[in-house]
Amino acid sequence: MGYLINNLSCNNGTGDFAPVELNGSYKTFDYNASSDSTANKFIGTGNRINQTFTFVDYDGNDFRLAPTDTGARDRGMSDPGAGAFFDDIEGQTRPYGSAWDIGADEYLDTTTVKVEGQKKNPAKIFSLQNYPNPANHSTIVRFTLKTVQHVSIRLFSLNGRLVETFADGPFGFSKVQNEVVCQFSRNTPAGIYCLRMETSGRVEVRKVAVIR
Repeated sequence: MGYLINNLSCNNGTGDFAPVELNGSYKTFDYNASSDSTANKFIGTGNRINQTFTFVDYDGNDFRLAPTDTGARDRGMSDPGAGAFFDDIEGQTRPYGSAWDIGADEYLDTTTVKVEGQKKNPAKIFSLQNYPNPANHSTIVRFTLKTVQHVSIRLFSLNGRLVETFADGPFGFSKVQNEVVCQFSRNTPAGIYCLRMETSGRVEVRKVAVIR
């Protein structure tokens, strides 16, 4: 039986997904997403139906996911190749966020995106810095905010597994900088990790090396 995972299809007049016969049986679909209900007509799990997708430039046929997308971003199956590859169709390391995106591309963090033909210009709400890097016991994250925001700062492994949460709550506007000391657990082994900061639909990720 065939097997399709992390596929995105939308706005196809005859149906986003259509049954494909293979040796008398249908292909198995896992973690696929559609703008209609067809992604849920197959045997499988994690499929998302009737979704609205936000692309970098819908009218210009740039179908990379925008950071504001909620239909497919961080919704895919992580490491579907069982370690065979960890990048997208353009060579970008996956995952960029907490999990693989559904689709061929990881989302692109841009400041100007088009959503179904309408241009949006979300204001940049934070600037993330961290030091030291490499870090032994801890790294300090500094960031600025233009408004009061709910901020989460988390550490992920390169395959998308949540390792630690350092902050998850409101932070206020500061003319100087907000500062969070990220203390690594003794159970966190040496290696390369993704330090992810998210607030109000925007995300920044920095790779950090933990040394022991």
